[in-house]
Amino acid sequence: MENQLQHIDRVVRDLEGLGITAPKALARPAELTAALGQALTPDPAAELADKITSGALKPADAGKALLDAGYTLAALDKAREVRLSLTRVLNQQTARALRDSGDEIIEALRAPFDAAVALLAEAHGLLGDEPDKKMSAASPALRDAWGKREEGLLAFNKVHGVRTRVSDVGYGRRDDARLWYIEALSPLGAPASYRPWDLIVAGFTPHLNTAAEVDTLRAEVDRQERAAEAAARDGRLSPRDRTDAIRQDRIVAKEAARVGGTR
Repeated sequence: MENQLQHIDRVVRDLEGLGITAPKALARPAELTAALGQALTPDPAAELADKITSGALKPADAGKALLDAGYTLAALDKAREVRLSLTRVLNQQTARALRDSGDEIIEALRAPFDAAVALLAEAHGLLGDEPDKKMSAASPALRDAWGKREEGLLAFNKVHGVRTRVSDVGYGRRDDARLWYIEALSPLGAPASYRPWDLIVAGFTPHLNTAAEVDTLRAEVDRQERAAEAAARDGRLSPRDRTDAIRQDRIVAKEAARVGGTR
């Protein structure tokens, strides 16, 4: 549980560092964990010792106080066992709270993301595709552009850190980072890099996507890849082979439809 709770704590801190108030749903796992921990804090033996030392324990009450302390200690031992057994379910609840808050987090991150992209786009206009830090010292304008580039990259990295942590708990597909930050595919498909400077250089419009938007792009990538494979296959086939391939594709499609209709 502690690992997942630390995961949420880091997201909350990172959001606050970007001036964003974390979704309320993320507070519940921490409050629940704190409440469970608080229930395990009593130390009846120490409390009884303090009463003896201070003279507050009357002889007439000593026997009952001892039994009460023993009962509490036994209950605490069992409670710690139960708390340990709850680790998995608490982990799951904590991860779910973060995952279910994914869209809300993405919406909140768009403002700092867009601000970072604006800085990078402005710097790119002056520095070009392959900026050189030494060359940027040649004029105040270039030095300013380099500073904006660094500021934009730092801000992006903060956004990317939160986006990655949300992905770690199952918000969207972790292997699609290159689709997290583009508005649309190019005619050649997806970018080679998810980094905003590379996206700007490659002509993509950086955009922070929700998991659903990434799924839409992923489907388009798959469609483009299938089309490219079909074109390559058609280029290798004779006219007769191509006809046979089309016929076979139709047979497969009909069989798939038939099987699907019988479920």
